[in-house]
Amino acid sequence: MYYLYPELCQPELATSVVPDNLPPYLDLKWDFSEITDTGQTGDATKATGEKGKKMNEVLLQAMTEAIDYLNERDWNYNTTDHAATKLD
Repeated sequence: MYYLYPELCQPELATSVVPDNLPPYLDLKWDFSEITDTGQTGDATKATGEKGKKMNEVLLQAMTEAIDYLNERDWNYNTTDHAATKLD
């Protein structure tokens, strides 16, 4: 956001919402409203345009690679090696 739309950012209002009671080594998904009333997680007080640019570049590269991969397979991501076929 800071990189793409700096005019919409108000760094003086940034907060830090980092959950401090998550179990180690687990990738948890949660409803943001369960842990924050700001609509964010992380420490927005440390945001910079440069960090945003790096994040944007990495995410765009990942999405481009995923779309290219799916395009090469005509968006068919099903496997032909199903467990059910092995049982037959």
